[in-house]
Amino acid sequence: MILSMAKTLLEKLDNMGVAPEHPLHTRKQLSVSERKAKYMLSFSPEMDSCTYKIDGNIIKGTTSDKCDYVILASCNNRWAEVFVELKGSDISHAITQLKQTITNSIFQETQHSLRWARVVTPGRIPSNAGNSIVERAKVYFKKKKCEFRINKSMQRETLKKTDFKE
Repeated sequence: MILSMAKTLLEKLDNMGVAPEHPLHTRKQLSVSERKAKYMLSFSPEMDSCTYKIDGNIIKGTTSDKCDYVILASCNNRWAEVFVELKGSDISHAITQLKQTITNSIFQETQHSLRWARVVTPGRIPSNAGNSIVERAKVYFKKKKCEFRINKSMQRETLKKTDFKE
């Protein structure tokens, strides 16, 4: 069975020899930032969590678009993968980077209970009216079993124990 052979992303990255930016520890909150954008994630209750820089660390070279970070969090032996692109204003490019990252072979066939994709921008968040790029992205990521959202910089998000699927 494939599921029993699948590893957590943490195990995959450890086997690859990739070092986390923030090592695995029990925390109430964690944040990543770049230029003017900052993503803040709280955990309820405290959870084991770590962050990895993707661009230039996990995925090297300039051959493909990739997002900035992945945050891993564990609750009751279930894992969350939160992919974060910290962006100035080009939301379309940020969405492309997230799409390219989650479909990269490194991030395939991992044991996870939830997966989020987040664009973080210090600027204006585009409207979700009609058939906007944001609405199309939500549909795309939902098909990939990944929740997509655009957050304002410094907007705190909370990962709860109840978010983890059985």
